[in-house]
Amino acid sequence: MIWVRSVFLNSQKSKILLSLMAIFMTFPSLAQVSVNPSTTTGSMSFNLNSDQILSVRLQVTDADYTNEGQLFVNGQGPIELFDGVDSANNDKTIYFNVNIGNNQADWFNYNGARNDLEFRFFDDPQNAGVNDGFTIISVKPITELPKKVYDAVPVRTDGEISQARFKALDIYKRLVGVRVPIDHPILVEMEELVARGDLTGAAQIATNEPGFYNLVVRDFAARMSTRDQSINEEFNDFIATFIGVTRDDIDARQLLTGSFYYKGSIDAPVDADIMDDILGSNDHYQQLAGQNYDFATVLERENTQYIRTNNDDNYIEHPDAAGVITSRAFMGAHAIDGTNRRLVEYTVKQFACFDLEEWADATAPDTRVGPDIDRFPGGEGSKYLTTCKACHSVMDGFRGAFAKYDFDNNYVRYRTDGRDRNTNGNNLGQRIEISGIDNKMNQNHSTFSNGYITRDNSWINNARSPANVQKFGWRGVVSAGNGVKQFGRAIANSKAFSRCMTKKVYRELCRRPVASFETSMVESMAQSFESSGYKLKKLFEDIAVRPECLGVR
Repeated sequence: MIWVRSVFLNSQKSKILLSLMAIFMTFPSLAQVSVNPSTTTGSMSFNLNSDQILSVRLQVTDADYTNEGQLFVNGQGPIELFDGVDSANNDKTIYFNVNIGNNQADWFNYNGARNDLEFRFFDDPQNAGVNDGFTIISVKPITELPKKVYDAVPVRTDGEISQARFKALDIYKRLVGVRVPIDHPILVEMEELVARGDLTGAAQIATNEPGFYNLVVRDFAARMSTRDQSINEEFNDFIATFIGVTRDDIDARQLLTGSFYYKGSIDAPVDADIMDDILGSNDHYQQLAGQNYDFATVLERENTQYIRTNNDDNYIEHPDAAGVITSRAFMGAHAIDGTNRRLVEYTVKQFACFDLEEWADATAPDTRVGPDIDRFPGGEGSKYLTTCKACHSVMDGFRGAFAKYDFDNNYVRYRTDGRDRNTNGNNLGQRIEISGIDNKMNQNHSTFSNGYITRDNSWINNARSPANVQKFGWRGVVSAGNGVKQFGRAIANSKAFSRCMTKKVYRELCRRPVASFETSMVESMAQSFESSGYKLKKLFEDIAVRPECLGVR
């Protein structure tokens, strides 16, 4: 393989280089193929205009069971499909990435040659009789064209490959998300640093590659952006802002408090109307992903978040912006319908790493529990005390932070007055309308009329029992506050936030959750994360070279 160094001196040529270096190759559309118990095989063909392939990205409908299909390439296989997909994908269209191993890469024909793909239905015995097949809509090969351009390096044939080279490859794979040949020049550069004991320096080379942002950080943020917690989530404002904060070494606590977001720059000519393409749809971000732009290059920070009010024709500078918590993706996942309790639950789940059951507290006061919660379910007060109160006491205490929010008709809405301005404070039977408060906060009022009526966006922290203080590690004034920004600040400043980011990065890079006996490692890495100024890129680099992650060579 020949690696050619090129130098571009002006912006026009830089744009040409950027388009050539897109991680995802452009690829002609293919007729869709359906595979099911009746039609057990389906085929596609394409010409691969490259000299290597790292993975194949499938757009697939109805991939709702693990190992429901198999892929054969030019008659060789199988490659198991849909390992680890959500079992609730019936009739849904998702993207699935098929990683190609070294041996499997030999099955492909390169440099413009034809490749025949055969998809086969596989009735996994664990789901026998349940599997209903799938439909492949499109296929894209993913190749690796590095951000940096390297001089050719001769392949050594006079001895074994060093352990430092293998360790460099391990670090690269974890941080960039793809494999490269063992003789790749970037591994030679990393090997030298590993051999000198400078593993962090080697990791820094890897995080300078586009795959770190386009694959690893993108998938990391995608899991956090919606309820499904899947990497198959479309590129969106939450993911873009996460990538930007990581790339620009911004204090990660601003992900929960900042009044900014990231979008495509002028170098990415996609639709960017604030009302239509960013606030009212995901079109801007879908186009960035669909046109294969390098996110590390084209994303730019917009220093003002905007939000639509309950006036359908207007948007304003966000009066209570809180980073990705108030992003369209996160609000769209958790503020749609419901009572906004899910916003509290998932903010804690994603940024403190606690499921609701873990921080529920039956001893906490229930003075903030809303009127829609029955205090005598089935006529039994004891049932509320034993099964409902523990969760609602802590969750409803924080819920007021989101009192002005709704996700309606594709927009995040911020209430500046009630839906019906003439019923301010009037009891309407099933709900009470309060000016400036979304009606969902006081719905089903007749269920328990003495329940707490939300009249503003104040909140109370009822998660302050000794056990919860130990879990969260609260810092500063966190007993009460107003709005989402102050709520986000309380979470971001807690010890739980830095521990949570450590655990999530570890899970992403090391491909397993932190073990129970690794608590001291988590504490140490969380403290280092805080000492670095909450720099996420540094956290990724530090964890990628941990012996617990790399293993022993």
